[in-house]
Amino acid sequence: PICPTNKDLQSCNDFECPVDCIVGDWSDWECSSTLNRHRHRNLTHPQYGGAACPKYASENSVGGCPVDCVVGDWSDWGACSKIKNQGCRQFRERPLVQPVSGGEKCPEPFDSQNCTSSFCSEA
Repeated sequence: PICPTNKDLQSCNDFECPVDCIVGDWSDWECSSTLNRHRHRNLTHPQYGGAACPKYASENSVGGCPVDCVVGDWSDWGACSKIKNQGCRQFRERPLVQPVSGGEKCPEPFDSQNCTSSFCSEA
């Protein structure tokens, strides 16, 4: 004789398991041509009712990008002037726009040199 089956089979778990959002690491900050900062992170969106992703995958920040010193052209040499304990000297200068947010520092804006002139004015 054949024995009856003592197992009752029924279908279960016929749906996909939830998969939560996967949040990647933030990228390094990058500077745009407008000197604003931007960074992003990868998001793998949830499936089958998994936990939601954060609202933002990118961030922006106004300013904060380093801007190097801007150095202008030297002026012409000035007239010779008598400087106490230094003799006759002449000077020149150049315009500078100072750096911001850790940009490259500016060089000296002034330069001088010895000069000889029959007209060395008192400074």
